[in-house]
Amino acid sequence: MPARVAAVLAVALAAGALSPAGEPTWGVPANSLRLGLSRDTPRSPDLLVSFSGTAPAGSPPLLVLLGGRSGAGPLYSLEFTATHPNGDTCRLLNSLGGVVGGSVGPILVSIAPGANHAIAIPLLNLSCTRPTGQATGLSRLLALGYSVQATFKTSAADTAWAHAPSAWTGEIRSRPLAAEPLPSQ
Repeated sequence: MPARVAAVLAVALAAGALSPAGEPTWGVPANSLRLGLSRDTPRSPDLLVSFSGTAPAGSPPLLVLLGGRSGAGPLYSLEFTATHPNGDTCRLLNSLGGVVGGSVGPILVSIAPGANHAIAIPLLNLSCTRPTGQATGLSRLLALGYSVQATFKTSAADTAWAHAPSAWTGEIRSRPLAAEPLPSQ
């Protein structure tokens, strides 16, 4: 790798614009929980969404309502936004859960202080649909220089629906995850 490219990557990593493969782009914690995005490798077919308990050691684990599970699959309380360096943004549609079929039950996880819980979202399930009707997948957006950021939020009404009134509530965001340069062939 040329020295100039290595220096640019080092500056980008230090600024938080990129994350080393597998290391989440942790956002600011809220109510002892933080959110991060990562990919195992630049060619990984999945976006990993990680939750981390940030309470002091010895604190009780957090009960976190991640979303709901229907007959069609999981429906996570996550929103994704893709942003181009020129400022152009696009909210991504997550087709992971598909159409709700049957009853919906809660997806609850317990996250201890210092522990992580990760969800793999296939890149193929995340796409941006423009007003023209043209859809662009996240893989293509990353190749075009876009970064992706996730937002997770739950409210007291959500936790009441899940019969888990003591579950975590609030809103957290990851830092943006930029496309990692592919290794030269």
